[in-house]
Amino acid sequence: PIRSDEDCEVACVTRDMKLVGDDLRRAGRRAPIWAIIQDFEGWGWQRYPTAAETRVMTYLAIIHGATGMTYYTYGGTGKNHGVTHDPQVWAALKQIARQLADLHDVLVQRDPPQRQQIRIQSGPPTDGLGYPAVSTLLKEHEGRHYLLAANSSRGAVRARLDTGVETGQVQVMFEDRQLAATSGGWEDGFAPYAVHVYSG
Repeated sequence: PIRSDEDCEVACVTRDMKLVGDDLRRAGRRAPIWAIIQDFEGWGWQRYPTAAETRVMTYLAIIHGATGMTYYTYGGTGKNHGVTHDPQVWAALKQIARQLADLHDVLVQRDPPQRQQIRIQSGPPTDGLGYPAVSTLLKEHEGRHYLLAANSSRGAVRARLDTGVETGQVQVMFEDRQLAATSGGWEDGFAPYAVHVYSG
């Protein structure tokens, strides 16, 4: 979905994941869904996704049903480049892969009931395709709750996230910060295309 700065819509991942899920349900089938996220430039695409775009597309895919993750790239010829051509792009992808590895035992758990509520306090309430600006997925593992939250809008958003799970402190994984939770919820800010992974 990242062809250029003018034609850039990470929410296409949400749309496509919902389409695949709906197709499987209509067919009465259950099957693993592997998301294939763009990570190249050239061949009609003017640039790589940024690190933030690659990360948010990864988490949007997981939040909306992906059970496996891979990335589409090329070897590269001329002005067409795969992910390993640019050291910064390659480093960003490896960082995402390390995060997913850290979350492996969480992500493979069956989804609990999704009762969380997100209230946008400031910023765009929806993304460029009309989906809620912040998508979430609640997971449980070994007595802890994990909330994956991704901002698919191009604007900064501030939101209150209510999980209904009583906890005093919420750790924001991969960011070395904590938030105080009250009445089962907390507030946080999201830069454009930001992802937060909460644990409590």
